[in-house]
Order: sequence, then C-alpha cells, then structure tokens
Amino acid sequence: MLQRPFLPEPFLSRVYGTVPFLDYCRVQGIPYGQDLGSHLPAAGLERWTSALAEMSREQHARVELDLAKVNELAGPEGNAHLLQASGSEPLPPDTVPGGEAVALWFLLQRPDVFHDVFLRHGSREGACWRTVHVRKGLGLRHPDARARALGNELRAFFGRGGAGIPCCAVEAHRLAGAFYFTAQVSDRPQFYQVFTDEGRVETQRLRRALSVAFAYYPACGTALLESPMPPGERAEDLLRRVTMAVLGFAPPAQESPYHLDPLKEQFRPLPDSDDMESVRVKSIHLRYPARTGRRRLEFATLSSDGPFAIEQMLRAHLPDEDFTDLRVTYAELQIRLRDGGGTRDHVVRLWPDRSNLGPTPLGDRFRTCLGRWGLAHARQQ
Repeated sequence: MLQRPFLPEPFLSRVYGTVPFLDYCRVQGIPYGQDLGSHLPAAGLERWTSALAEMSREQHARVELDLAKVNELAGPEGNAHLLQASGSEPLPPDTVPGGEAVALWFLLQRPDVFHDVFLRHGSREGACWRTVHVRKGLGLRHPDARARALGNELRAFFGRGGAGIPCCAVEAHRLAGAFYFTAQVSDRPQFYQVFTDEGRVETQRLRRALSVAFAYYPACGTALLESPMPPGERAEDLLRRVTMAVLGFAPPAQESPYHLDPLKEQFRPLPDSDDMESVRVKSIHLRYPARTGRRRLEFATLSSDGPFAIEQMLRAHLPDEDFTDLRVTYAELQIRLRDGGGTRDHVVRLWPDRSNLGPTPLGDRFRTCLGRWGLAHARQQ
C-alpha cells in the first residue's frame, strides 16, 4: 500500500515552515516551534523526535500514519491525482509549495478527497491481495470500534515477545461498495546510511512501518487482504485474525476463489464494454501432479505478441501432452483498454488464492470480468 520510502529528515526539510505543517502541528498539539518560511535547522530532526516522544503511543502512531500517507501522495503523480479529484472546489494557494506541503494541505482542508485519492492511489497493480469469501450483507456498524479491535489484533500478531508491544494506527473508511481498513504497525529498528545537507554520510536509526489493508464487499461477501506476509501458515493466521477482528468470525474453509485451469485451453473472453480492445494470457505457470515427480512449466510472451501466443507455445512445446493433469498455479492476463486518445495495457496477476486486484473501480471491474470469463468461482462474482 505504501511504496515511497519515508525518511523523517528529508520529509521535514520539505514541509518545515510551510503553512500546512504549521497548521498540522497546531491541530495535533505537537510542541514543535517553527517560523513561517524558515528552513529546517541543524537540530530540527532531534527537536521533532523529542516532540513526538512527549505524545502518547496512540497519538505518536497516528502522526506517523498521517505523514506516511502524505509522503505517499507527495510525488508528481500523487499531487496530480489530488488536484484532479478536487473538481471545482478551491485548490491550495500558490504560497503552498508542491510536493509534501500540497498533500498535507489536502489532508487538513479536504480530508475526504485526500483519503479517497490515497486509497485508490495505494491500490497499485504490484500489490498482492488475498481473496476469501465470507458472509454477504454485513453492515459493519461502529467501524471505529472494529478499527480498535483490529489494532489490538495486529499488535498481538506483530508483537516481538520481550521487545515490547509495537505501535499501531488503524483507520476505517467507506470506499465505493467496500468497507476499507488501513493499518500501519511499527517494525524492528533498522539502520540506514544517508547523506546530510552538508554532504556527510551518517547512520540513522529508523523504525519502518509495516502496512496492512483489509476490504470487505457486503454485496458479494468478498474480502481482500494486503499484508507484508508471504504465503504460508503465518499469512493464513494473519488473515484469520484480521477477518475475526473486523467481521467477528474467522473465514470458513473453502475452495480457492480463482479457477485458472481454463487458461491452459482455448481462452476466448468477451470484452465487457467498447473500451476493452483485447484480453489475452501473457504468461502461465503449470504444475504436474506430485505423484509424477516432475517440475513446473513456465511460459511467457512479449507484450506485443498476438492474442493466442500462449496457446501456440503450449501446443508447440507440448504437442502430445494431455493437459488434464496439469494445474495452472499462476497466470498473467494482459487487458488492453482505450484511454483517451491511445491505449493502455493492464496486467492482472492471478494465483488460486490471491490477485493484484485491489479495491479500486478498475479492480472491481476486472474481478467482475474474471467471474464472467469462468476464472472466478460463483461467489466471487
């Protein structure tokens, strides 16, 4: 969910002395004195660290989450998304410099726009979202209470025994047809070598933040989880804990939400609208049954290849193969959409239990298409 690295000193140097940062410190009650239009002094980082140390753990975690989200939208693309989403509403004045200060202005003045853009901006194609089916139609009353329960569960999950309870900040939002929960949990301290403004190399002790996101769609009973956990028992445990904290019950035992075996045969999907120019299999991984002791096969094509390139490769390299026992364990679909005056390719990455489709309008659209194309089980539609 968070891709841009957050380093406190460079961040402070870009927002120090700006009106949005002065307002933010005042609203949050952070005792951090600064003059309008001034630059970060030599002891600015130390004073900031001391100011945060005077706050409670919950307040400290909230500030860290706020600034990490601001940092995520501080790039040119993030700023452009914010300005575009503001519509006809007032924009930041010219006295607010671009980058972090603009994103912070939106957090303070237009929090609805800021959070909507952040959630959609953060649901990137490179993410991996575990997908499960749960009960339909849950209203999720008292989302703030559920966010607190999720925070307690994440503290317990990421706790490090005698190392203490990690800091955790959780927010609840409503995004289109989904309930959306975002969380950040403090990781172990790490040491980074950075350059100072004077050109010296220094070692800074920083504590990274781990991101967790959970979305629930009441209409279809689909739940999505993004986390730093690789597939395995620990990832399953995290999914169970998060679902229990937010929905009140553990996900039931079920078949895999995605059904990928049709991709090894003739795949002729129909477009869902006029702007969808083409859909094809870009790459595919197949696995033989364990009893044969044979390894998996991987086939990949170029983005410029034709719609049936994978099918032709399978037939060329496995002309006498019976595909019945082969199981598809991973696939990439290349979906070409018309975008303005040109076209844009979108790569959908699929495993039997997860995908890179997050809770965005485009992700929702593609998940619906997967159901129509026979790649998602009935409850996924």
